[in-house]
Amino acid sequence: MGGVEDEEYFEECQGLVEELDLEEHVKFTGFQDSLEWYPKFDVFALPSLSEGFPLTILESLSFGVPCVATGVGGVPEILGEDYLVEKWDPEGLASKISWLLENPEDRRRIGVEGRELVESKFSLERMISEYRKLYEEMI
Repeated sequence: MGGVEDEEYFEECQGLVEELDLEEHVKFTGFQDSLEWYPKFDVFALPSLSEGFPLTILESLSFGVPCVATGVGGVPEILGEDYLVEKWDPEGLASKISWLLENPEDRRRIGVEGRELVESKFSLERMISEYRKLYEEMI
């Protein structure tokens, strides 16, 4: 999902999907309203090589969708060690995704815990309060 920033890499990915006969399972949708898609996901994966603070993970968790991601940038601030993989570790990523898909009860529990985390630690009210506190300390 999203725009294509590197046409050559995008074509390589399309070729790999065809080569592995995964067209039925992998779709390149282009830009979409992601908030409409999260409820359709069983698992959200963010295999970034670099990342700031990943709002997509917060969005996914807010819908109760468990996440697996590379432990880059601000990702470890959100996800626990059990849901992180190293960069360039497709086997590790696949293993964690597969485990979540094969364990629906745990997946649902983890999704609920993720939603509770977002509501308690990253709510709009909390973020406003934290910024207000920071600004008051600076004054």
